[in-house]
Amino acid sequence: MRLLLCIAGLLNALMADAQDTTRTRLLKAVTIEARLPQIEHRPDKTVIQIENTISSEGASTLEVLEKLPGVQISRDGQLSIQGRTGAVVMIDGKSVALSSADLQELLRSMPAATLRKIEIISHPGAAYDAAGNGGIINIIRKTNRREGFSGSFRAGHGQAWYPRYNTGINLGYRARYCNLSFDLGAQRNTDFYISDITTNVLYPDETLQNTQHTLNRASRRSTSLTPTLMADFYVSPRSTFTLSVMTSRQRGNSQVYSLLRTATDSQTVINTTDNQQSNNLSSLHWQLRPDSSGRQLTVDADFAHYLSSALRNTEPDTVRLTQERRLQFCALKADYILPQGPHSYLSAGFKYSNVDIRNDNGHDNGHDIIRNKENILAGYLAYSRSQGALRLQAGLRAEQTHSNIQQTTYSYLQLFPSLLAAYTFNERHSLQFKCNRRIDRPSYAQLNPFRYPLSPFLYFMGNPQLQPQTAFNNALTYSWRQAVFITIGYDLYQKYITTLPTLDTDQKTVLRTPANIAGASAWNIDISFTKEWAPWWTTDGEMTIYSRQFTSDFSQAGSTISLDLSCNQQFRITHQLQAECQIRIVSGQQDATTINSGYYLVHAGIRQQLFRQAGSIAVRLSNILQSEDEAARYHYDRLRQYRQLSFFTRAIQVNFTYRFGKGKSQSKTTATQEEQKRAE
Repeated sequence: MRLLLCIAGLLNALMADAQDTTRTRLLKAVTIEARLPQIEHRPDKTVIQIENTISSEGASTLEVLEKLPGVQISRDGQLSIQGRTGAVVMIDGKSVALSSADLQELLRSMPAATLRKIEIISHPGAAYDAAGNGGIINIIRKTNRREGFSGSFRAGHGQAWYPRYNTGINLGYRARYCNLSFDLGAQRNTDFYISDITTNVLYPDETLQNTQHTLNRASRRSTSLTPTLMADFYVSPRSTFTLSVMTSRQRGNSQVYSLLRTATDSQTVINTTDNQQSNNLSSLHWQLRPDSSGRQLTVDADFAHYLSSALRNTEPDTVRLTQERRLQFCALKADYILPQGPHSYLSAGFKYSNVDIRNDNGHDNGHDIIRNKENILAGYLAYSRSQGALRLQAGLRAEQTHSNIQQTTYSYLQLFPSLLAAYTFNERHSLQFKCNRRIDRPSYAQLNPFRYPLSPFLYFMGNPQLQPQTAFNNALTYSWRQAVFITIGYDLYQKYITTLPTLDTDQKTVLRTPANIAGASAWNIDISFTKEWAPWWTTDGEMTIYSRQFTSDFSQAGSTISLDLSCNQQFRITHQLQAECQIRIVSGQQDATTINSGYYLVHAGIRQQLFRQAGSIAVRLSNILQSEDEAARYHYDRLRQYRQLSFFTRAIQVNFTYRFGKGKSQSKTTATQEEQKRAE
């Protein structure tokens, strides 16, 4: 009923055409602001504007990331950019020391209404952490840009297989010496999917030994509350102090009903999990510009505490497991920029980070407590120069890593060079070359040797002997009129990390374990463009063709050529009415022993401005064709597994937003925003 009322209100607003002169002037001002490019290609990054987009209405940050061109998120939370695996996430330029699954939960709890933009940095320079072979996804949150007191209220209701709700309030106050903003968001979602798995076990001569079939029906209900506080204090015209605090509280319940059938018998198992997560992230930032020469000093201190607990029950065998994971993270870093003339500058910095994680796994026979610690001391030196049509940026980063895993100590020093060279021939043509060396250290979940149930007959177990994966990344980009970009890339991996499935001793349970293989290589061709066909119609498109080859002795070490196609259409029907439509096509792809089938998605949305631009109502349609289903097959040793996944994610979402406060927009750049420019 509430959904019908919201749609009725939208249709009523669409029919209203009476506008006074004052309203017309306001709409013209907003039109100028809204026509800023949604996707902007810079020499070292791609910037995607998220603020005020229809796709962010009532969505989580995770949902927004899944729709970004060239970005893919696997079912276990692994991120890739343009087919390059191992991408990492930063929030306001800060590292997030979480495993893929925990990071996925954090992003699911963050409302997209708090985001300003997202930066995709495919080949980071020396100023960034060396972690992340696939590049960096930097999430930039909103800061208050209005003088005086202002704020907004938002609420939404959606219907997929189950209903979903979201609400939130944002408050801001800006004066001469400070800028304060507070956001409180709450969400409640329920997901549902079905998996159909067939497992074949072979004899050594590769003839069939036995077959088992598993049908899983899974639902997951989650509730989250996310308060965020950001404060800028303008100590002097050349010095700014910034405080940022974000807390996320999540509660969830999942149920998996599984039916296992073999040639001789069948078995029904119910797996129930109750979990809680608490994420606390705090950061302090100080920026000083001593004079007008361009010198700049920034100092950052970051603190984070993550707590995750889960209670798992399996029936009818009455197996009870408890898991608790505590992670504490702290980091201190400083960056200094020293101009070397009007067209060049030298930058240097250091960073120290410490991670302490404690896993407590409880079972019928007692508790297994596993503790991991990691310290990283890093320093870098970079030089940038622009001379006419040529721009060069070179850097070298050194990282000393000291880790203690299961009473085993590892200590190593590695160097990470980076280079960016760009040449502009004329206003139409330009060429750019980027290369760097990166590292993927195993996550703490990948190192934990405790068995973690994914379903009653599928477990994940970490590998304490897992080694870091490194990569050399290269890319050559041609640009035509800063509207069409063609990139050719090649990456070479050492000690490539993949997950291998094996059959457990009970001949029923499949165990997935991460392992290093000798190496891998990958190539990609990416074509992206932005075209304004008319003042009311803009298209952003991207197509990536890529392939990965693996150096190993397993049977599926070949390669598959894959395609990722994204097309986003934006329409300004009137000054008050906007619409969006996105089409995404992803073909089959291979990662070592796993081959996944393709899928395609169609999303759409429409938004009407109300109350003289103070309010808006939006209707967002996700996965309209219910076409996200995919299949996968695993071939390793004597195990052959085939999986069919059906995701019931087709949804309609209605969201209402109301903004209050009459302060004018302030153009002054905050310290948080300035930090993002340090590597440009």
